[in-house]
Amino acid sequence: MTPFVPSTDIERYFAWLSAIPRGSRNEQAASDAIKVMMEARGLATFQDAMGNLLVTKPAAPGYEAAAPVLLQAHLDMVCTKVPGCEHDFEKDPLELAVDEEGWLHAVGTTLGADDGYGVAYMMALLLDEGAKHPLLECLFTVQEEIGLLGAAQFDTSKIKSRRMVSLDGGGESTTTVSTCGGRRVCFSLPLEPAERDGQCFLLSVNGLTGGHSAAEIHRGRANAIQLLGHLMMALEGTGAALIHAEGGEAANAIPRDASAVLKIPAERAGFARERVINLRSRFRRLYRETDPALDVRLDAIPDEEGPAYGLACGRMLLALPNGVRMMDAARPGVVALSDNIGVLSTQDGALRVTLMIRSATSEHRAMLSEEILAAGEAFGAEGVTDSDYPGFEYMPDSPLREKYMALAERMLGARPEEEASHGGMEIGYFSRTMPGMDIVTIGPDAEGCHSPAERMRLDSFNRTYALLRALLEEMD
Repeated sequence: MTPFVPSTDIERYFAWLSAIPRGSRNEQAASDAIKVMMEARGLATFQDAMGNLLVTKPAAPGYEAAAPVLLQAHLDMVCTKVPGCEHDFEKDPLELAVDEEGWLHAVGTTLGADDGYGVAYMMALLLDEGAKHPLLECLFTVQEEIGLLGAAQFDTSKIKSRRMVSLDGGGESTTTVSTCGGRRVCFSLPLEPAERDGQCFLLSVNGLTGGHSAAEIHRGRANAIQLLGHLMMALEGTGAALIHAEGGEAANAIPRDASAVLKIPAERAGFARERVINLRSRFRRLYRETDPALDVRLDAIPDEEGPAYGLACGRMLLALPNGVRMMDAARPGVVALSDNIGVLSTQDGALRVTLMIRSATSEHRAMLSEEILAAGEAFGAEGVTDSDYPGFEYMPDSPLREKYMALAERMLGARPEEEASHGGMEIGYFSRTMPGMDIVTIGPDAEGCHSPAERMRLDSFNRTYALLRALLEEMD
């Protein structure tokens, strides 16, 4: 790969944005910088207390009578990185690079194309004095990746438009016509104190493929946190004690890595290694197709201070539901209900676990959350649900979508497919809080979202922007 050198305006805006840390709940600097830039051009802005930013640009000459249009993208990105990568998402810019096939990457980390491309598109349109369009309302939202929290809190009475282009789509060949709602479940399990004797070891699960917990949940990939639970249960008979554990980086990303620091009596260390080796062989057989780089290790490390706890807590990680729970009976191949064990940590004498539930049906989300809460509570954990967000129901009559489909067929040579997404999108909130909003989704080709393998095709990135400009030009 070679360092990325932008060659178009939208590429320059994407590179500019990539230099600003913008993980969820850390978007304020990006929001402020865009606000200052837009106000310097004389554009009206409204920024709320969360950091959501609405920028309004008057209609271009000849479009004064056209109905306004809302464009929307989220500022935040999922922050994950490969093991050993020293990137600090709180302060370091992303290191962008291009491979030989024209895919844009971030070295060692997520790229943030989800949804940096949408932010770049809106910046380009707002700053281009020659762009042709109706009155534009461009909404930059925050905290999308942790439950669509910015969209949920934004005062939509500030918006005049009743047609919307969501710049968080799934590629040139598709447009999203329905989405799932989601709900997070968070557990805290008090840990049982245990004797600490022997040597410290690091038990690690790594090398998994991971991926987006909506787009990839049906692919049967291993969940590192659940595999760690298997290992912890297998080591209960060795007299091992838990010092601390961690795994995963986001509730909506399938965890690629998980680890636990254990104290194992010297006379049982050999037995513990045998157990780990046996389970590693089993895991590799089970996941040889989906996770070919899977590895499990038990390595001696220097002694760590702190209290020790029993390993029985690992059993809860196995008991919690995970993965696809139900397929859609009416639409073959479409996941109807799933959940993902996304984050594991130990803190203040408790094991903490966060899961993400997805379903288009609120009743399914409610039933699965009850099942998950019951499983956790059976082990003595206290569970709560939060960030319950709505899905987006299919709109059979959408003039805006039909206009986009016809235009895409002319410009790209093929009519995009209508996609029912298992993921959640902010359009669920906007369709609910602004009845009658006509919505279409647009986005370039990108892969590996929510993982360090994330990449975006540069030719598609530029081509999709041309398509967006053409769509706005045709609006009346």
